[in-house]
Amino acid sequence: MVVAFREKSWFEFSCGWHTDYALYQQTCAAYGQPFEFIEEVPKGRSIVIVDEKGDIPLEEFEHPEDAVYVFGRTGMDLKLLYPEYPSVRIDTPYSSPLFGCVACGIILEDRKRKMNGRKCN
Repeated sequence: MVVAFREKSWFEFSCGWHTDYALYQQTCAAYGQPFEFIEEVPKGRSIVIVDEKGDIPLEEFEHPEDAVYVFGRTGMDLKLLYPEYPSVRIDTPYSSPLFGCVACGIILEDRKRKMNGRKCN
């Protein structure tokens, strides 16, 4: 499951959240994964925070089978809000952060490749 953490500000901009929502939905659908917006991190699953300042580089990360990937807005610092969960970062050759739906696609492709041959929900 993939979720995007919504801030109130996401809904205050005239041009934004519904486009983000559609892009996340399309990306997740391509990988057969459900998507939803959340206001609080869900309990009871293996939560993985995806953050541009995450502690674990994606190349070294092992995806849990029951992972719930949580994305936020650029500069939101989800890893600081939820330090109890592992935080993953996608290293890029430039310093600009990725759009959430692009990061989502990279995470899901990495998961697919690393979990090839294992049961993947």
